Amino acid sequence: MTVNRTHGRWEKVEDHFSVEAWSSGQNHHGMVGMKQPRSKLSAEEIDEIVVAEADDLSRWEEPIVVRPTRVISIRLSPEIIAKAKYFAQVYKARGYQTWLKQIIEERIRAEEKLLETLKRAWKASRGKRS
Repeated sequence: MTVNRTHGRWEKVEDHFSVEAWSSGQNHHGMVGMKQPRSKLSAEEIDEIVVAEADDLSRWEEPIVVRPTRVISIRLSPEIIAKAKYFAQVYKARGYQTWLKQIIEERIRAEEKLLETLKRAWKASRGKRS
């Protein structure tokens, strides 16, 4: 803004805005109009959109892995704990709890493989009947 002073008074104030204001309608006064807010989608409409785009992998983000933060405890009898301690020493594990965790994880992976094999065999047997 430039100000010209004469005799200690303000004579003229000039503004140098890059855009001049104009009025081209009842609610438009030289400013950029805001878009109308979108109407909120109902749960059914959202479900329809998700189902329609479910098979399009480009519409999905990379999967994330979420690990539980809560520790779960299992109660075991003193006899089982004594046996676990013995086997942990035999297999040179850090401790019986570490050894038990490892055994449980290995067993679950083995069961998953077995289940997958059974599913494939079942699908193959259904295909031969048709």
